[in-house]
Amino acid sequence: MQNELAVLELFEAALSSHQLGCYKPDPEIYERAFAALSVEPRQVIFFDDLPANVEAARDAGAQAYRVKGIDQLREQLLRLNL
Repeated sequence: MQNELAVLELFEAALSSHQLGCYKPDPEIYERAFAALSVEPRQVIFFDDLPANVEAARDAGAQAYRVKGIDQLREQLLRLNL
């Protein structure tokens, strides 16, 4: 589905739960993602439609935003000048 949204090319990386071996909102998934990307949490911009996942990503130190659908994602990207 990610490829159908035609947004992956906008990002340096996109990780999935199956790649990381755990699931949101488990705090470990965010730590594994930061390690896989070799970045500090504050360097990560995270988007999700579920409040619990967004809150967990923020708690882990990422910039996290709740978006519902591709239109809200695009709007948020514009707000962030991305």
